[in-house]
Amino acid sequence: MKLRISPRADADLDTIWSHIAQDSAAAANRVDEALHSAMLILAEYPGIGHTRPDVPRGYRLWRVYSYLIVYRIEADSVIVVRVIHGSREMRHLLGRD
Repeated sequence: MKLRISPRADADLDTIWSHIAQDSAAAANRVDEALHSAMLILAEYPGIGHTRPDVPRGYRLWRVYSYLIVYRIEADSVIVVRVIHGSREMRHLLGRD
């Protein structure tokens, strides 16, 4: 499947990197690499993510460290819509892609 990263998810990735890099650029790079590697795996195996009752129907989740990759499957694409910290309230964050 194709992998598409929404502009919002791309901004999330930048924010995550900047936040972690305040303490360690090397750690920020490791997290960023792990998130991008996981996205490639999701494109290859989109069904491995899970659902949750507090997440609107149609979205799937995959945890990397303390972050959740939030994605949906459309036709031949995996679309990453957000990358957010796992402690955040999901329902309000998924109103827009």
